[in-house]
Amino acid sequence: AVGGAERMLVDIANNTDQNHFSVSVCVTRSNLSLAKELKAGIVCKALNRKSRFDPAGFVNLASFSRKQKVDIYHAHSRSTLSFLIAARFFGFIHAPILFHDHYGVEFHHIPAWFKGLGRKYIGEYAGVCDDLRTWAERAGIPADRIHVIENGVDFSRINHCYTNLRQELELRPEQKLGIMIGGARYGKGADLLIESLALSGLDRSTVI
Repeated sequence: AVGGAERMLVDIANNTDQNHFSVSVCVTRSNLSLAKELKAGIVCKALNRKSRFDPAGFVNLASFSRKQKVDIYHAHSRSTLSFLIAARFFGFIHAPILFHDHYGVEFHHIPAWFKGLGRKYIGEYAGVCDDLRTWAERAGIPADRIHVIENGVDFSRINHCYTNLRQELELRPEQKLGIMIGGARYGKGADLLIESLALSGLDRSTVI
């Protein structure tokens, strides 16, 4: 499903100086719903792999990489990273990998494959917060290959989408409205919103 990592990939691709670099996007599964938001001239390829280690996916990636003359891979999820590391390990690809990690910091477990192969095949690691820097150091990534690039919000994408939620939801003036932006999973902090409303001293009848 489309989320922040996929949006960030589009932003990075669109803002890379195409006068100096050739940019292409590779979707390892089949979801191309954001392809229409890529600038003209950016090649987008779907590998349509059926599983994490789909042999056809490796072959298609190798073919696409040769055509695009890839110098570096910019990976945006740990699933994609594991696929790229396996492709490097088996000799399907050879260029270095930059891993851009967006994973929830509440998950401190270090997968065995990451600790065993990450140090060898991750050329550079970029986390979105300092907690991920600490996690990467624990995983064995050398400190000089670890970077922090904090997340930001591009308000120009949503400024034109303003709507009056109170009117749309037919809320009374005294009713409080809490809004959470993010995926419906623990790492996004929905529990904090619920707890904040519970501690606000409001009667339940006034809370939506």
